[in-house]
Amino acid sequence: MKIKKSELKEALETVRPGLATKELIEQSTSFAFSEGAVITFNDEICLRAPVPDLQELTGAIRAEEFYQILTKLDTEEITMVLKDDEVQLKAGKKRAGLKLAEELTLPFSEINIPKKFIELGKGIDRALKFVTPAGSTDMSYPILTCVHITKNFVEATDRYRIAKYKINTGFEEPILIPVEYIKTILSITPDKYAISEGWIHFTNKLGVVCSCRLLEGIEKYPDTSNFIEDKEGQEMQFPENVSEIIEAAEIFGKADYELDSRVDITFKTGKMIIESHSDFGWYKESVSIKYKGDEMQFAITPSLFQDILSQNLTFQHLGTALLFSTENWKYLTMLKNDLEKDKSK
Repeated sequence: MKIKKSELKEALETVRPGLATKELIEQSTSFAFSEGAVITFNDEICLRAPVPDLQELTGAIRAEEFYQILTKLDTEEITMVLKDDEVQLKAGKKRAGLKLAEELTLPFSEINIPKKFIELGKGIDRALKFVTPAGSTDMSYPILTCVHITKNFVEATDRYRIAKYKINTGFEEPILIPVEYIKTILSITPDKYAISEGWIHFTNKLGVVCSCRLLEGIEKYPDTSNFIEDKEGQEMQFPENVSEIIEAAEIFGKADYELDSRVDITFKTGKMIIESHSDFGWYKESVSIKYKGDEMQFAITPSLFQDILSQNLTFQHLGTALLFSTENWKYLTMLKNDLEKDKSK
């Protein structure tokens, strides 16, 4: 079998998010090959990418070693030979052999992928990216760890932040997708979806399929409209250079899990302070702003804040919260002092 290195490497990178960090399920840290596709499955997400040149390859290969050795091969065309229980790679003068588990035990075949897929609404990728940072990571209230997708909008909330984006989603019935899956779903640039029992599936123009386990048997998503619709408050405006300050603060605001990344914003009379902290350092910068009143604070994911700033520098101070909005979306965040009071109740 011969295959282009670039095509194989791209396929492996596409399915890597479906690998488990620890092998709680046998072969969940391996690339599985079956019927001309490479597959990964960590019991929550299953990713499949077509590799038609490897139609004859069936079995599982440990992912880390396979990917690392592939990056060291310096020819575009690679020859793969099946010999006993090995896959042998040949590229120029380089040779490598990888253990092949010929019996596939990874239970991806239990996932029923429908043959018919439905078109996603145009721009839903942008909407999902916008609302996801407002979702919760606290499993004590599992429904809030999901993005709520309806026919006409998507939303997320962790009780202290609400993000809502109006859009024709392509979904006829409401559905809940865990926020931790959204980044992987968007990584394949999906254009269609399908639903089967317990699973939602996304696919793209290249034939990649991302299947995600759904949370089921949980209560109805809370109604957020009372908190963000028809609200009026004191209008305020960010300085024009605030985006550049956020870029600098983001260096120390990053976290291993993107949704845990944050910068802290403080308003005092006449100025706004932007700061971030990590185990490796901190950043702080102040800028003049037209504000007079009590000190108020909030924290926000840097990528979301940059998205907000790119579309609207004006926002409303509602007393206990700040509301950012355009014609298509709204984002509300409780102020930190009020947040601490709320948590203490």
